[in-house]
Amino acid sequence: MVLTLRNVSKHYTIAEQRVSALDGVSLRLDRGEYVALVGRSGCGKTTLLNLAGAADLPSSGQVEIEGVETSALNDDALTRLRRTRIGFVFQFLQLLPSLSAVENVELPLQLAGVRRVRPRALRTMELAGVAPLADRRPHQLSGGQMQCVAIARALVHDPALLLADEPTGRLDTQTAETVMNLLFEIRGALGTTVLMATHNTAAAAACDRRLVLSNGTLVGDDLSTARPVVPEAPSS
Repeated sequence: MVLTLRNVSKHYTIAEQRVSALDGVSLRLDRGEYVALVGRSGCGKTTLLNLAGAADLPSSGQVEIEGVETSALNDDALTRLRRTRIGFVFQFLQLLPSLSAVENVELPLQLAGVRRVRPRALRTMELAGVAPLADRRPHQLSGGQMQCVAIARALVHDPALLLADEPTGRLDTQTAETVMNLLFEIRGALGTTVLMATHNTAAAAACDRRLVLSNGTLVGDDLSTARPVVPEAPSS
């Protein structure tokens, strides 16, 4: 089991009032699953992703990543867990503008203390279809190309779990389809578990399962009836 949440709740105090972001959420994700997390804005999707990625800890309940409970780890151990077993893809990309595409992809390896990072970064960019763009800066790339570079960066350290927060939210329909097909290809090639928060109904329907959040509560866990088209190689 890659990710397990057991009766997880997350509360914040805002202006001396307790606000519940998640309330009693339980779920399990197996290795290689591709799962969509859906719900209206403010329902708790980002909070759930932060907990699943060990970027935050629950107020109550247990979050386990590959059997390791995050609340039992100190700060150094949490950092190692994030750097070695979890990949993140964000809607706003967060590529460093002063670095080339390949240097952005190399960052997780460098932070984890890996030596000779360039060959591994280029292999991952090849998988993502953006190796020919290795020397370009982010401002020289299209939105879809930048997202593919961001996906390569998230996967370069071979994480067990990939968390994607609205990865197609700022892309046009055709580019969004290319990015989705890339994620499916990579999931198939690497066996990575993917948990993706999305408002894109077509993207959600193409996943193995749909988790539905409403006001911080998990109200649905459905097998999808649709499947993606045969993946195409992403354009560069």
